[in-house]
Order: sequence, then structure tokens, then C-alpha cells
Amino acid sequence: MPRKTDPRVGERTDDIPTDFAEALEIGEDFFGLVPATIPPGRFPDLEDDLREVVGRFLWAKKAGPGRYRRAEAMAALDELITRGDFGIDALSELNERAWLMLYDELAGSGGDLFMLRNLPVNPVPDAEVAAAAMRAHRYFEEAKPGQEVDFALRELVADLGKIWEAYSGQAPTLSNKGDHLAYEQEPQSEAGRFILSVIRYFWPDVVPSRVSRELRDYVRRRNLSRE
Repeated sequence: MPRKTDPRVGERTDDIPTDFAEALEIGEDFFGLVPATIPPGRFPDLEDDLREVVGRFLWAKKAGPGRYRRAEAMAALDELITRGDFGIDALSELNERAWLMLYDELAGSGGDLFMLRNLPVNPVPDAEVAAAAMRAHRYFEEAKPGQEVDFALRELVADLGKIWEAYSGQAPTLSNKGDHLAYEQEPQSEAGRFILSVIRYFWPDVVPSRVSRELRDYVRRRNLSRE
């Protein structure tokens, strides 16, 4: 009989996003990636903003939701559903990966994954939380390897899209049309190339098509919010 998976409820890590931001190494070579749209005089402020958002991303990958396995998230949701206690105290005991998927099912995408612990989930009815927990559990069961939503990447792409707009004065767009209109996995718009180059600098193994997908979703959500 296989050993029961530890749901790792109630765990906390001493690491916080600020620790990762402060330890981030940004060399002079990084600024060679910044397009001429952003003047050098703004590089110090740009570095501060990038340090903050990339620090949060690295926290999510290494000390936050990313440190829990899918099986551990499913086990935590199993325990929550079995106990039938959906109060804020019980929800706050979930490991971050389980809580993040539960929150996404409750509130939809686009929430700030770094503020979830402080959200007043109640007075969402228990039946609604229970149904969301079951949907979250089913998602983990059915998601194929490599296809599970990467909340940390989603958040980072959105943050970088906002940074691009603030510093360049241009709304972020996405195009995947390369030379001779051939489709490319890497984003081809100026904003997309900037966002991918920043992510690659700190995470060389990132899959370009996932950045394109998240940028497409962010551009869509941004435009809808302004209609």
C-alpha cells in the first residue's frame, strides 16, 4: 500500500519575496537588453522595479507555491474537503500551491498570488468553497505535465507588461509573426521581446511559447478592463 502523501498544511517558510529581491544580481550586461524606447536615465528606477517583481517571481518558484508538489496540493485539498471546515483559518493552513488553485477557482485568474494569505475569503458560502476545492482537485488530476497553469509566470508577465507601459509609454502588444510572416514561438513585438529577454536573463530555461501565451492573455485582460 503506497504511503500517504503529506499535505504539508500549516507550513511556513522564513523566506519572503524581499529576500530574493535583495539577493538578485543584475549585471551591466542586463541593460544591453533594454530597448532604446527606454532612456538610460530611467535605468536606476527600472532596476528597482524589476528587482521587486523578479524577486517575487523567484520567491514563488523556490519558496512559495513552487516548492510544493502536485500530489501535496491534492492531498491538502483532500484533507480540507474531508474535514468540511472552510473557514478562513482552515483555508490559511493550505500549502500555497493548493490555496492558489483554490483561489483561482473561487475568484478567477488575475489575482495577486503574493497577497492571497491576507484575503478575507469569508463570507463565501461553504458550499461554494467546497465546490471550488473539488474543481481545483480535479484540475490537478487532469492537467497534463507541462500544461498546468504557471501562476508565477502569469504574474511576472503581467508585472513586466505594466513596467513596459510605464517606462516606454506604449501599450504592450503581442505578435508571433517573424520574417516572411512565419509563426515564431518567441514573441516578436517590441514589448514581447523585452519581456522575454528579462525573464530569460533570470530564468534561462523558460519556454518562449509559454511567455507568448501569458502575454496574449495579459494583453486581452488589459484591453477588456479599459473598454
